[in-house]
Amino acid sequence: MTLAMLPLVFPGTAQGWGFAALAAVVGAVLAGIPLLLHLRNLAGQKKLLETKVTGLTQDLDRSNQTLHGALAAIENENFTDPLTELRNRRYLSAIIKSDVAKVQRVYRDTASLEQLANQDLLFLMVDLDHFSRINDYYSQAVGDQVLVAVAQALKRVFRETDAVIRWGGEEFLVVTKNTTRAEAPELAERIRTAIAGLSVETTKGEVLRWTCCVGVAAFPFQIKDFNWLGWERVVEIATTCVEVAKLSGRNAWVGVLAKDGLDRVKHGSRIPKDLKHLVDEGVLEVLASRDDPFGKTKKVGEILG
Repeated sequence: MTLAMLPLVFPGTAQGWGFAALAAVVGAVLAGIPLLLHLRNLAGQKKLLETKVTGLTQDLDRSNQTLHGALAAIENENFTDPLTELRNRRYLSAIIKSDVAKVQRVYRDTASLEQLANQDLLFLMVDLDHFSRINDYYSQAVGDQVLVAVAQALKRVFRETDAVIRWGGEEFLVVTKNTTRAEAPELAERIRTAIAGLSVETTKGEVLRWTCCVGVAAFPFQIKDFNWLGWERVVEIATTCVEVAKLSGRNAWVGVLAKDGLDRVKHGSRIPKDLKHLVDEGVLEVLASRDDPFGKTKKVGEILG
């Protein structure tokens, strides 16, 4: 239809008014088209922006996971002995304070000693007998085999919640949680027999066996004065007990427990360098795989060098 074919409409008629209304509607619609297009454009931009934000968030999550993985790997490397894959001293220093605090809190808040079962930390120092001879005679490679075999044996003996530490050289330290000091003899004997049962075959086809000495001490060392000796001193006591076990004939374990008479003022400066005389004075109880291990030792000064 051409413009000439449209009917002639006069404003004063009803038909004229209807056309005017229609024209107004059409005008309004036409006027609103730019707004609709603008709103549609904004909606598209919003969706695009949301997509980009989602993608960036996912990238950030992946980056965080990668970073956490890298940090965990670095931490694991710093806390792990590369030869035996056991934890090292740095690991113990990082975790032991919270364990010690927990034990001290339990001892502080528990009124009855009967309720303190399975609340102790046991420190068991393990030293391989004559290990330097293995390195000297068979080679360091064979010595490394021995250390790896010992590490695996200790992991089999203890729970995953216990800490098995490569302390240094041929020394290992085991820290057991949620135990009682009454279990010390059983655990020490399990270590001794497990290691005595190990063997490796040398390059010469020989079967090599070895033994160890174990020193044991409990934390808290003095139950009635549980804040007295820190865990480092307890490790020193266990280490001194290893020396006593060596002098008693090796392939043995020795431990000491505090009796009620042990006092921080009277005896504090003598621990652990004078364990033998403290035993003689009756303020320390001896746990050992051999009778009277302290009676067979040299003088204390010679023990500690």
